[in-house]
Amino acid sequence: MKEIRDPDLISRIQVSEDTSMIDLIRRMNETSMQILVVIDSEKSVVGVITDGDVRRALIRGLEFSARAREICNTSPKTVVEFDKNEARSIMRTYQVTRVPVTDEGNHLIGMIKLEESSRSEEDPLDEYNVVIMAGGKGNRLKPITEIIPKALVPVNGKAMIEIIMDSFSSQGLANFFLSVNYKKEFIKAYFTSRKDYSNRITYIEEERFQGTAGSLNLLRGKISKPFFLTNCDILVKADYSKAMNFHRRMNYVLTIIGGLQRISVPYGVIKMKDGLFDSIEEKPSLHYVVNTGVYIIEPSVLEEINEGEKLDMPDLIDRLKISGKRIGVYPTHEDWVDIGTWAELKKTF
Repeated sequence: MKEIRDPDLISRIQVSEDTSMIDLIRRMNETSMQILVVIDSEKSVVGVITDGDVRRALIRGLEFSARAREICNTSPKTVVEFDKNEARSIMRTYQVTRVPVTDEGNHLIGMIKLEESSRSEEDPLDEYNVVIMAGGKGNRLKPITEIIPKALVPVNGKAMIEIIMDSFSSQGLANFFLSVNYKKEFIKAYFTSRKDYSNRITYIEEERFQGTAGSLNLLRGKISKPFFLTNCDILVKADYSKAMNFHRRMNYVLTIIGGLQRISVPYGVIKMKDGLFDSIEEKPSLHYVVNTGVYIIEPSVLEEINEGEKLDMPDLIDRLKISGKRIGVYPTHEDWVDIGTWAELKKTF
């Protein structure tokens, strides 16, 4: 366990009861502590907010304007004056990795943090596969994709698809299926020289373009557990172990990984009451949970896709919903980026 006593960090993880959810998300991402401590006007600790609390608030349908008091756990487990024995007991009992430390007056003075190496071994991620859809023509990145496939477009000196694979590998996901079609020889040749990946890749090859979901039919009989599916141009900084546990616990056949997206309105937005002018809000920002293009899918879903069928993911999701299957959303407030457009790709250089 690690003691955190940095006064600046402790100050930054404290929020008032009136802090909006969007500001909580921003503060949580800035501090990377996965926890915020809610204080009242007397600076006494009255609650804590974890990334799980934010996720549950989004699942409940709360607006991004919701306040900390509506989201927080109002019975926070704290210890006084860095009592590590008590902190260890709290972590074991309540399955938490952060415990706030207060003084005798219930004011925050620090944090006791469990080391990150304590990831649960109950459901290791190395038992699961990642399927990457890398067969498209990459029209959004023309003209470079007329020469090389989108998956191999370089980002900071490394192929786009390899960056995505590195992200999954860093969390213990070891085996990959690559769905290929357009300029597939380039992709195969690239990974032949990547010894760390060459033995961990299985290719599924479309004979014709089958959309963003059609080629999954080729996985029948090859996968027996739920798997992650991603496009080859999406990078999501999510805890995939938590996402998989959520998916299995909720018994979904398909879980959509949702990401936070801000949309800026470049105009003054007029507000009215009973047809009369009330006010103008200049260039407001709207926030939504959007589809990142990353999913967790049960093998049974593959039976819903006909052989040789051209099918896109939205159509597959609709098909599952119409047939009464359980579809979930796992919202994440962490950063994600669609690097399949020139505008986003330029930001990464």
